[in-house]
Order: sequence, then structure tokens, then C-alpha cells
Amino acid sequence: MFNKNKKIERGISVLVNRRPNKLEGSVEIEEISNLVSSVGGEVVESLIFNIPNKRPFLGKGQLQKIQRLAKSSDCDFVVFSESLNLRNILNIEKYVTCKVIDRTKLILDLFSQNARTAESKIQVERAQLSYTLPRLTRMWTHLSRQAGGIGVRGPGETQLESDKRQIRKRISILDKKLKNIEKLGVERRKSRKNLIKVALVGYTNAGKSTFMNLATSAGVLSEDRLFSTLDSTSKIFKILNQKVLLSDTVGFIKNLPPSLIASFRSTLSELNEADLIWHVVDSSRDDIESQIQVTNQILEDLNVSNKEKWYLFNKVDLVRDDLMLKFTESENVYCMSAKTKFGLSQIFDDLQKWIMKKLKKIRIFVPFDRDDLFKIIHAEGYILDQKLKNDGMVYTIIIPENLLNYFKQYVLALEKK
Repeated sequence: MFNKNKKIERGISVLVNRRPNKLEGSVEIEEISNLVSSVGGEVVESLIFNIPNKRPFLGKGQLQKIQRLAKSSDCDFVVFSESLNLRNILNIEKYVTCKVIDRTKLILDLFSQNARTAESKIQVERAQLSYTLPRLTRMWTHLSRQAGGIGVRGPGETQLESDKRQIRKRISILDKKLKNIEKLGVERRKSRKNLIKVALVGYTNAGKSTFMNLATSAGVLSEDRLFSTLDSTSKIFKILNQKVLLSDTVGFIKNLPPSLIASFRSTLSELNEADLIWHVVDSSRDDIESQIQVTNQILEDLNVSNKEKWYLFNKVDLVRDDLMLKFTESENVYCMSAKTKFGLSQIFDDLQKWIMKKLKKIRIFVPFDRDDLFKIIHAEGYILDQKLKNDGMVYTIIIPENLLNYFKQYVLALEKK
């Protein structure tokens, strides 16, 4: 959309505010400006129109106001804070000569810039084609005016139908590729079924990737811009000698295009496998409650809202203590700063306690000739106590429940922790 090798394109943003709220309006204007900045453009002016849901999109007077501002600002584009249908776009283009971009197009272009793996590139292309298909008519308006003769179609209509067929065919091919990738993902997840799985979720730019890097030294791309991480990245670390798989997922955003959610379902399937979800919240923003609501709604849409969840309020070094009180008085809520490392030790101490509850504490006798059991104990158990005997070792250990069968004939006591 924006060519970063040329001069920075300048434009105006338009917010159609369906539920007039001064704070919400200013936050949305800031968010759309940040989205534009992330793809290499610059918002120089903004307009806010308070329009009730029952009214049409924009009236003639409002469109003329956009027209005047676009002309006086000598802008290259007009970007809207909500998704536009074909009728909206065609109507707006009667008044402005520059590019008309809606929220969905902007997010798709940003995702396209940040897609790095084959899977995410396929997912983004599929979402872009799904967005383009119903809007193709706009691209062929000039040709459709060349009417065909009696019983003969005009060239625009013929080309339009051909293009639609090509796009549908390409979407079908991409769907098959995604299914194959998903099959590989299922096999990969089967191999990790005995691991403890924790997934990071949250609004875009909340600090998930920075936290991931600190927790695991995973080397995940972490930048102070929107959607710098698109691909699900996983890293294993150990607590109580138990392997914990921590996964970083794509950031969420208000009004995330449905086509994107559909395309990224295979990436977001990490959430289905998670034993615990860590919801990272940017506590430095004014719209904390909206962030949380958006993320929770997407989790509900993905049918994973019933998973156990901890809230990690990040960037508390940028916030006054009293502002955090109403959010942090509940259970499973943590204040932290991925930048200063404040609060991280408490999170991982509590994770250790949480893991302890999922393990079994046993007292066993292991004969010296059972090398296989010694290997399991040292590889996957956590030794609390050990005593040397003449013919073997007596251990008090904690281990995953699925390993109990290996030791059943040697158990001296199965204890409650």
C-alpha cells in the first residue's frame, strides 16, 4: 500500500464513531495513526463524525468536509477507522481523488509486511483475496461502461467474472496448503502432548514478545510497533525438571477482520492445546478495559475462553500505582514490566506452585538393576529426597501422572502434596 522506498505518504484519518465517547474516539484515532505509521505512512489530520448506528454511513455534508480537508492537506490517502463495503468506497471516491483505505485493508497490508514464514504468508494472502473478491467490481467500473451488443457481454463484465474465478481458484489452492500445514501441526502437537503448555495472548504491542524473550531467550522479533510478531513461536524451558512449552501468538486488535481470524486459525490452534493462558495487558494505555474485552471476545470466538487464565499487566513502570488497584485486586492478576523485569519472579514462583499441583508425589524404591527407571527419574522427575540402600535407592519424587505406571510395583507411598 505504502512504498517505503519513496517519500512518506501523508493522509487524513476518519473515525466514524457509532457510540460517541471522547476517550474511545481519541484512542481509536491514535490507534489508526499507529497502524498507518507501522506500514510507512503518516496521518497529518483527523476527522471524527459521531453517527448513530441507525443512520447511513456518511452524508453529503460530511463527505464534502472530507473532500475539503483532503484537498487542503494535499494528502495521498484517506483512511477510515472501520471496514467499508463496496458501496461506501464508490461513494467516497466521488469526492476525493486520492486513495481510499479502510481499516481491514490497512491491517491486511500490515500483516503482509510482517509475514515471515511460509504459513503466515499463505494465511495473509488468503485473507487478502477474501477481502478483494467482493470489491472487484470497483476495479472494473471503467470497462463495464463499454456495453456489449445484444446477447453479448461487455469486456468489463467478462474480465470481472474471469478474475473472480481465478481468485476463488487461488483461495481453494491456499486452503489445501493450509490444511496440509495443519496436518503437520497436529503431528507436531501430538509429539508435545506430555509437555505443560502455556500460551501468551493479548492486544497487539502489549509486550508479549518482549516477555517471551525474557522468559525463554527465544529471540522472537520484538519491536515497539503493531503486529511485529505474526507467527506462533514456541520455546521450551524447565521448571521442577518439567518441560514447559511457552508459545507466543499473533496480537489481537479491535475489529480484527473475520477473514484474518479464519486464515490464522491454524496458528491460533496453539491455544486449543494450552493448559494455561497468560493474557498480557498493556497497562500504560487509557483503554485497558477495552483491550481486555477485545482479547477475551476473540478467545470466546475461538472456543478457548474456558481455559485457565492469568492476567499479566505489563509496562507498570509507566503507570501510577493507584491506577492499577482496581485491576490487580483479583486472583491470578500480576503486575510486571518486561522492560525492568519487575514482577517476573512472582509469576514464575506461582507457575512452579501451579505445576506442583499437577504432579504426583511418590516415595519409591528403585533396584540398582533398573537403569530405565533411574533415567526417567532424572529426566522427568523432580527429586525431593533420596536415600542409599544396599540393593537400590529410595526416592521421594514428584512426577507427571502419566509416568506412575512405570513405578507401580516399586511404590512405597503415594502422597498428597
